[in-house]
Parts: sequence; structure tokens; C-alpha cells
Amino acid sequence: MNRVLLLPLLFLCSQHLSAQHHHTHDWVVRFPDVPGYHVLACDFHQHTVFSDGSVWPDIRVQEALRDSLDAISLTEHLEYQPHQSDIPHPDRNRAFQIAQEEAKGSNLIVVNGSEITRDMPPGHTNAIFLTDANKLLHDNPMESFREAKRQGAFIFWNHPNWTAQRPDGVATLTDMHRKMIAEGLLHGIEVPSQIRHDNTLARPLRDYGPKDRVDVIITNPPFGGMEEDGIEQNFPATIRTKETADLFLVLIMHLMKDGGRGAIVLPDGTLFGEGVKTRIKEELLTQCNLHTIVRLPNGVFAPYTGIKTNLLFFTKGEPTKEIWYYEHPYPPGVKSYNKTKPIHIDEFKAEKAWWGRAGQASKRKESELAWRVPIEQIKASGYNLDIKNPNVVDPGHADPDKLLLEYQQLVKAVNDTREKLKRELQAALER
Repeated sequence: MNRVLLLPLLFLCSQHLSAQHHHTHDWVVRFPDVPGYHVLACDFHQHTVFSDGSVWPDIRVQEALRDSLDAISLTEHLEYQPHQSDIPHPDRNRAFQIAQEEAKGSNLIVVNGSEITRDMPPGHTNAIFLTDANKLLHDNPMESFREAKRQGAFIFWNHPNWTAQRPDGVATLTDMHRKMIAEGLLHGIEVPSQIRHDNTLARPLRDYGPKDRVDVIITNPPFGGMEEDGIEQNFPATIRTKETADLFLVLIMHLMKDGGRGAIVLPDGTLFGEGVKTRIKEELLTQCNLHTIVRLPNGVFAPYTGIKTNLLFFTKGEPTKEIWYYEHPYPPGVKSYNKTKPIHIDEFKAEKAWWGRAGQASKRKESELAWRVPIEQIKASGYNLDIKNPNVVDPGHADPDKLLLEYQQLVKAVNDTREKLKRELQAALER
């Protein structure tokens, strides 16, 4: 049996593209099949005059055929009916029926669906592959979801970052959403739309106020790059720089609430850098408890960059007293990471076991991979955080007598091999 991968499209650009669909028109949207799946281009969130849209259902079908979609669903609002006085319709399946009739003779699949339109939580939610939308009309929204489940519907949360229901524009699961997921009443979340693509660093630091503060920040900011002219002017004069990673570190510290936690990926250059970098690190260690640095090996971000990186973990609101370091080793048999053999989350089991539970850092133990450095040592070094593992012996500083002996043994092995090759070559020439 062929499996089908449904690819929802909420917005389609009017541009000429080529594809291998079966609709009879010039422009199409092409999504090639992936192994094991037949890919369909679908739009499962549309409205007509039967809720708050402005067109008749047959227009939606014609648009779908024009754009070479494979399937659509007219998910009319069940509860929100602004055109009810002009177009009264007691049957919530009516838009689907009209669209299905219009699509006859084409390859377009029309799926019966509706939008359960409620306040947050749970917000607006689409249920598709329904058999009868009318049965979803209940005062209690949970009964609507349970009826949709009984009909075998696929249910997904619409525009989760919609500012009318999420003033901060952040898509966040509520307890009700988690309960619905646990009960099998919510199967997916619509990709957030209305997202503005911009440079986060372009907003002046002083424009961020208390309402912008957050409890947790986990990020891998761009590093190894420089910002365009003028971006640095958005930051205090004492810490102005054009280096992207440094500016993001300043922004992250500014956005965290007291007691907030941060985890960030930073390159080695930030750890040992001087000048502005030193002032930024001093601010970090003064404002935050930089309690842990995990030192990653080469190749973690290969092939995009060969720069060595680190994971920094800190809590805002208390100064740093000491920093724990943990050197992440390559797994057995691995000499470097690359695109085909990347780092895996399972490799961090050792760090997790060593880390301990929250508030138990005092129970951590030093080992050949873990060591701690007091803040006094960091300050004395000019806030240099590039502290090497003291448990690893540098071959360049080993016992001279031992190194000389190893060298002599190596030279002898090379000479023995050379003499053996000479004898074999001489024997071959004399045959």
C-alpha cells in the first residue's frame, strides 16, 4: 500500500513553476515524492461565504485547480457565522457539498472539514476528514473534539501565535492543549504564520522593557560573522562590536529575568577573546552564574564551519563563584564529526549523569573529563574562559627522556623497514 504525505500550503505565490501534476493549466507547485511516500500539495484551512470568507465554494475549487493543488478542505467556522443573515444555512456540510460537486471531473480531492472556533484555550482548531460537521456543534468545546475523534478526524490547532488570542505572539501549549494531546483530541499544530523575518539585533537594546523579559533562552546564535554598519549602535558604547555572537550574548543577558536560565552555543573565540569580549564576559560573570561550560570537539558543525564550539549554561541574578567544565569526548572509533556522521544526543548521557538534578551542582565530582575553576582564577587571567582540561597531558611537555626514547624507537623502526624493502627489491632484481 502506498503511503501518502500531505503537505499543507496556507499561502501560494502566483508564479510560474513547473511540475508533474495532472491538472490542465500552465502554472503548478511542484513537490517531488520522497522515498516511501507520495507527496500531495494541500490547503486544509480555507473559508467561504458560509463563514467569514468572501467567495462561493466553487471559487475555492477553481483556485485550487489553478494552483495545481491535490486536496483542499473548506474548514468553515462552526460557531462564527458573520454572513448568517444574508446566507442562512442550517447544514454545516453545505460548503463541502458545493465544492465537491464543482470538483467532479478533476483530480482535486475535497475533504470535509470545519473549524472549531473557541476562545483561548483551546483557540481555533481545524478538524478534517469529517463525516458530518453538524454533530460538532456543542456548547462544551471538548464535546466537539470528542465527536470529531469519533468520526476519525485529524485535528490541528490553527495559527497558534495569532496575536488576537496570543498578545505576545508566542505559540505556547496550555494545560488544556496538553490534556487534549494526551486524550488523542489534538494531532497537530499549524505552522505559525505572520512571522516577520528581520535582524533581531536591529532593535536597540534600550527598547526592550520588563514585558520582554523571559524565563528561559536556549539558542545557537550565528557566529563567525560580522554585522552590517550601524547595528552596533543599538548597544551600549562600552560593549559595542560588530561580531554577531558577542552581540547576541549581550542581548540574551538583557532579555533574561532574574532567576532566568540560559543555554547558548558560542565559539572558542568568545572564550579567549580580549578587548570588548573581555568586558562582555565580565558583565556575564557579574550578572549571571555561569555554572557550566561543556567543551565540544572539532567538527560538530561540519561542513558549515570547523570552528570549535562550547555550550554555556548560566542563571541570571547571581554572580559566578566557580565554573564547572566538562570536555565532551568523541565516542569510541570516531575521530571527527561530519555531515554524514554527526554528533548524536545519546552521546551526552555521560554529561547528564554527571550533571545531577537542579540545585545539586555541589555533588558533582571532578574526573578526567570534568574540572572546576574558581572565579578568582578567571579574573586573574583577564576573564579568559578558554581553560584547557588540566587532566590531559600535553605531549609537548612530557618527560624529555621518555620522548627521546620514543623518538629513537621510531627512527629504528623506520630504518628496519627501509632495509627490509631494500633486500626485497634486490632479491626481485636478481630473479
